[in-house]
Amino acid sequence: MKPPGGEVLFVDSMAVEEGYRGRGIGRELFDALLQLCRERGYDGLELQVNARNQAARAMYEKYGFTEKSVNMEFLGI
Repeated sequence: MKPPGGEVLFVDSMAVEEGYRGRGIGRELFDALLQLCRERGYDGLELQVNARNQAARAMYEKYGFTEKSVNMEFLGI
């Protein structure tokens, strides 16, 4: 029995070393994740991204991701 909303693969962390960025490595990794989801019958893919990481957010939005939630923190203690 599938959970409400279906089965979703959650990616906790994904990064490309700074010196290798801009070479399509992130897209290749992401395409592989999407293929894995299809092969295993997942209904979706969920991930977290730092709100200030505009390059990553732009890439995910090109894939059709939409914002689900916002986390906030206070470090001025």
